[in-house]
Amino acid sequence: MKIRNAAINDLAAITAAEAECFPKAEAAGEQSFAERLSVYPDHFWLLEDEGRIVAFVNGMTTDLPDLTDKMYENAQMHQPDGKWQMIFGVDTIPSCRKKGYAAMLIKQAIADAKAQGREGLVLTCKEKLLAYYAKFGFVQEGVSQSVHGGAVWYQMRLRFEQA
Repeated sequence: MKIRNAAINDLAAITAAEAECFPKAEAAGEQSFAERLSVYPDHFWLLEDEGRIVAFVNGMTTDLPDLTDKMYENAQMHQPDGKWQMIFGVDTIPSCRKKGYAAMLIKQAIADAKAQGREGLVLTCKEKLLAYYAKFGFVQEGVSQSVHGGAVWYQMRLRFEQA
């Protein structure tokens, strides 16, 4: 198993994985991923097993405190020195779930955000995943303003201790 940042040549594999992991209304498409990879590839963490992508986490950084639907489609909103690491997706190929792969990537994203001096991370998730993300220190902030894919999303935040 190897964690690495994504590159544009990972586009097809990332898009295919996303289509396996999310309903069509919620899944990002190839064009969206191409834009994200061209603007913030260092905020795309991939987990490979013998060269095959089995899981990934992606998002951008911004000074805006809340994750909004506009961020998913507008990669130009990325601020390289942003205070917050947004997490847009935590994807694990269905046949590879329940093995701790997503946790490995979430921990890597947290460690990288901390090392980069961010204030913390923000994500949205469905109600059934609130307890899962709480295990990493994320705190639920209530129902998000997001209407992405027609689902109900909850915003969660992991805030780093300020020295």
